[in-house]
Amino acid sequence: MAIIMITCPSEGRAVSTGIEVSDVDQLPAVTATMVCSACGGEHEWTKSQAWLSNGGEQYRKAVAA
Repeated sequence: MAIIMITCPSEGRAVSTGIEVSDVDQLPAVTATMVCSACGGEHEWTKSQAWLSNGGEQYRKAVAA
């Protein structure tokens, strides 16, 4: 399993959505929202903007904190 990542539009950094899947194709074609760990804002995203992290252990810890 891998963590779904997006880019924070304010900071330009990769951030975790907190969602773990085997493949981005498993996601439905909807717009999701999340509170960003980089800037604190709320971002909308779709699966076309997302990618899977390699490993992702550092992002699992960030989401849990």
